[in-house]
Amino acid sequence: SNSNDFDGREDVLVPCGLANGIRGVVCVAATFAKAPTVLCSHASKLARFGSPDSDVVFPTPNKVAGEWVYAKEKWGSSAASAAVAGVVALMTSFKNFKPEDIDRMLLNATEGRVRTKTGYEMTYGVLRPDLAVKQAIAEASLPQIRSS
Repeated sequence: SNSNDFDGREDVLVPCGLANGIRGVVCVAATFAKAPTVLCSHASKLARFGSPDSDVVFPTPNKVAGEWVYAKEKWGSSAASAAVAGVVALMTSFKNFKPEDIDRMLLNATEGRVRTKTGYEMTYGVLRPDLAVKQAIAEASLPQIRSS
């Protein structure tokens, strides 16, 4: 688990420790929608940033009377990660950015500090999707420098 006692990469191997070693992969910590700087679960010191993921309605693989059944998740990182993936998809629709550029823009689009329910502060902030998309638009609009 990702408890407050874990400080180094060797302490938390899955999932953030694994994600941080893979180019183009980021670890997203789930935060509460109504309190976006508060983690939904335990500390995740190796996450890159937080993203709201509470009270999310999602489809299930079940049907009742031919209709899909929807469920409401209290919290978890699944919807937070999916939301961030959607933001990245929108960003790359403007330009085929390198993974390092996406990572930089996402990190530059965070604010505040995420903390645990007990107030322990993490080293990262909460992603502001609007700022990430604005940055992608601005960078995609820059003139290309051609080498001769």
